[in-house]
Amino acid sequence: MKTNLVRKELLEANLKKGEIENELYNVSLENKLLRNLDRSHAIASEMVDLNNANVYCQNQHLNKEVTMKQQSQEIVFRLSNIKAPKKKDYTIVEITLDVIKKKENMVSFVLHNSYQKPRNKGRIQYSVILEGKKIHKEDIALSNKENFFNLKLTPKKNQITLRIKLEAMKNCESWSWGSASRTKFYGLRIWTESANENDYSIITQTLKRI
Repeated sequence: MKTNLVRKELLEANLKKGEIENELYNVSLENKLLRNLDRSHAIASEMVDLNNANVYCQNQHLNKEVTMKQQSQEIVFRLSNIKAPKKKDYTIVEITLDVIKKKENMVSFVLHNSYQKPRNKGRIQYSVILEGKKIHKEDIALSNKENFFNLKLTPKKNQITLRIKLEAMKNCESWSWGSASRTKFYGLRIWTESANENDYSIITQTLKRI
């Protein structure tokens, strides 16, 4: 009886520890995003739920394999061929976001790939595509730092489509490039201009499955 009580107390302590660690993670990410906003006065809210994002690759039968993790705050994805991706193999995270048309909106998020070896550039890249237009691309071999994005736009309609595309630029050697392509997408938020031009207020968003 006493042993069961001790186990219960340990379980409750571990659960509480997990909640605290998760809260610290949220606060840390919040601070990083705010430091990288163009305007210093910002009001933040809850993270966008990424569980509803659509992740797919060049072969629909492998879609589940390219999604390594999909949670409310982050998605981790990779190319489908774990050893030697072929040229034009791709994985895409695609989401539709509700925005306020004819107002200044800002989409903020973070991309992170931990691989870095500049001499191996020219094999895999990720790109950011907004409303069908490629606005950024980066070779994963060039940097292993977190990449913070703050995309300002004044949309003509109330929905926009954002895609994060991971792609093989050539037939890769059998050097576990699929593992190296592992990329994390997180911290997605949408900001809109408030009545006070020095502030941004958050629009609470729910991602819609494409």
